[in-house]
Amino acid sequence: LLDILVRISGRVIWNSWPTGVAVTWAMHHGGPYPASTNSLFTSVGADSIKRFRRPVVFQNMPTALLPEELK
Repeated sequence: LLDILVRISGRVIWNSWPTGVAVTWAMHHGGPYPASTNSLFTSVGADSIKRFRRPVVFQNMPTALLPEELK
């Protein structure tokens, strides 16, 4: 189970408390403008998820083999 969690998460906590930073649309911080409005430079909130996106291309893939979100 731990091997799976490490691949799909950014933090694995064992018998402890999380930081308390919520992943919500209202939570955001950064540096001076314009960094504070650029999701590439925030480490908290829903926009921080964008920092960890990994684009995947399905070139010439049969429709039946595509993930459900792309069918």
